[in-house]
Formats: sequence, structure tokens, C-alpha cells
Amino acid sequence: MTIELNFTMDRGPFNLDITLSVPATGVTAVLGPSGSGKTTLLRVISGLEKARSGTVKVCGVYWQNDRFHLPTHRRLVGYVSQDDTLFPHLSVEKNLLFGFRRTPAPQQTISFEQVVQLLELKP
Repeated sequence: MTIELNFTMDRGPFNLDITLSVPATGVTAVLGPSGSGKTTLLRVISGLEKARSGTVKVCGVYWQNDRFHLPTHRRLVGYVSQDDTLFPHLSVEKNLLFGFRRTPAPQQTISFEQVVQLLELKP
């Protein structure tokens, strides 16, 4: 998947200007010190935050530009934060099931049981 970003976010006394192109294959890591914009970058790609200006383009399709913002639920992407819990008030099983309930069944390529097995989670 090719992701092309060029956007500006207002973050306190400074602007976050990012231009990034991610190759269609392989693994890409986003590294940097605390406060450098890593989480903001991922939140903009996933649609959880809207950039003040600029574009987000995935596989040649604009997900955001100055006139259009593709809703989060239509992007069918996600990310994993380094925080160890998504929703502290939910059990591990309910946290894992959360994503499954938000994705239409025909688009799921892996079952809940396969995820549990893959992550080596015991009852």
C-alpha cells in the first residue's frame, strides 16, 4: 500500500508539517522522540483527526484534501498504540472483539479464534 501524506496540523506553538511516502510492501516503522508527531501522523491516516490543510492519499485515492475527508469507518485501516489497553473498562476479549464488530463480516480475512491463537492468548 502506498501512502502519500503532506499535511499541516496546529499543535500549540508549532506546526507539524509531514511529507511521507510509504512503499507498497515491507514494514515501515515510525520512530521519534516524545511529542514529535508519531501518534498524530497515525491518527490523521486513520481519520481520527483531520489535518488543517494538505492531503492524505492511499493507493492513489484521496482520503483527505482541502475539500474532502473520507470518514474513519470507510478507511478500513487501524493502528496499534504502544499503550497496553484500548479500553480499560473492557476485558481483553471485548477489546479484541471491538474491531471485529466494526468490520463487515465479508471483509474479515481472519477469525477471532485465529487472532487469539496468533497472539498466543490463553483463556
